[in-house]
This record gives sequence, C-alpha cells and structure tokens, in this order.
Amino acid sequence: HCTDSGSKGLARWARLGDYNIQSKRDDQSGLAQSVEYEIIERINHPEYRSSSVYYDIALYKLKRNVDFTEYIRPICLQTEHQFPKTYAIATGWGRTEWGGRGSDVLQKVNLTITPRKECSDAFRTAIGEKLRNGIQDASQLCAGDVANGRDTCQGDSGGPLQLRLKDPYCMYSQIGITSFGAKCAGNKPGVYTRVSNFVPWIESIVWP
Repeated sequence: HCTDSGSKGLARWARLGDYNIQSKRDDQSGLAQSVEYEIIERINHPEYRSSSVYYDIALYKLKRNVDFTEYIRPICLQTEHQFPKTYAIATGWGRTEWGGRGSDVLQKVNLTITPRKECSDAFRTAIGEKLRNGIQDASQLCAGDVANGRDTCQGDSGGPLQLRLKDPYCMYSQIGITSFGAKCAGNKPGVYTRVSNFVPWIESIVWP
C-alpha cells in the first residue's frame, strides 16, 4: 500500500545501503554510503485493492542493476509456509511511538511469531471493510511482543520481517512485509504479508 503516498505521489527512487537518512556517510570509515536507484516500474499485486489489506505486496523495477557491496546485500525469500524459528526481526525508519516522528537511524526489533489462532482472535472484534474476511493465514501472519511493548509502527510499512540464517552465515530470509496494525505496541500484534505465498507471483515477473 506504499507505492503511492498520496500527496507525495509515486515512489521514484530506491535508496539502498542506508542507515542514517540524514547523513551521506554511515560509518566512521566513510566507506558506507547509500546509493539511489531510479524506479521505472511499479507492479502492485493484481488482486490488491486500496479498500482492503489483502494482497498487500508490490514490486519495483529499477533502471539499472544493483551493485552489491559490504553494505548492500540481497535477501533470501522464504518459500515454506512454516518457519524454523519462533521469532523474527523487523526493521524500519518508522515512528517509535504512536503519533511520534519518524526515525533518522534504522531501527530493529525482535518480535515473536504469533500463533495462527491467537492472531485471528486478536483482530476478531476489529474486522471492518478493510479486513472483512479476517486474518488469512495463507497470505498473512502476525508478529509482536505485547508484553514488552515492542512492535512496528507508522512509517515501517513495506519493510521486512526476517529471520537470521546460520547457513549461509549472516544472511537473512524475508518471511513478511510490514502491512498494518492496531496503533503501535498496543494489545495486538502487527500483521505482515506472508512472503512465501507470493513467491510464484514474484518469480513470474522477475523471471518470466
């Protein structure tokens, strides 16, 4: 749902390798620098509708190939419905409290994968037009840490929910895309688009 930000228009650039969005150099050595790539095509899932929160996924096509560095790396995509771990890492430059300001420095938070029934029950009384069919386990998942007040927040949407892998070492597998929640760090977990469900669609576009 972030491909068009309303008054700011369509996303035109993808910035990779960034940590502090207010600084061009992100480490003491001065070697870590963000790189901007022009977006030439935006592809929403064909079943996505702005009036709902289902199929909340999109792809960007860049004008040129990405040059990988120590600070710009690819991420694996989760292909299996089940995960080998019960926790995941969410990252983003969003707000650290509801109604607050966005973060200049990239934030990360460890979240627990919420069981399917608990996820569905959490939003059972909050179902409206945008969630008229409830949480769909095939294409959505929940994660959070209600007890410790940890969650993603406004401005984190579109960011990754990921697992850190031991093999390959220090690589990550993206299991989710931050989609929506009930405020930030409230009494409900956040909801994420389940990546594994959309791998065939992604591959049909990237490798037609």
